[in-house]
Amino acid sequence: MFGQERLEKQLLFKHKEKQSLEEAARFFENVAAKLRENGECSFIQDDEEVSLRPAKNVTYEIEYTQKGKKHSFEFELEWIEGDDSEDPKLRIR
Repeated sequence: MFGQERLEKQLLFKHKEKQSLEEAARFFENVAAKLRENGECSFIQDDEEVSLRPAKNVTYEIEYTQKGKKHSFEFELEWIEGDDSEDPKLRIR
């Protein structure tokens, strides 16, 4: 990688909690509502608070995997700071 600086990944926040499906769904609905209404969402754990302020344009990824009896369904949002341009959407006529 000539002329490119390699940036190290930094873990800013991590949380794992066992809940009922209803509670987990309500949590994600809450996150979605905050992002939709305010463009940001804060997570507070003990004395630690982390705020997410995604750019207007995000990339989302959904992944469903299975290993034996264990299933995993993950949501991921990615964005580049300052990417607030309005990208044209694909239209079909």
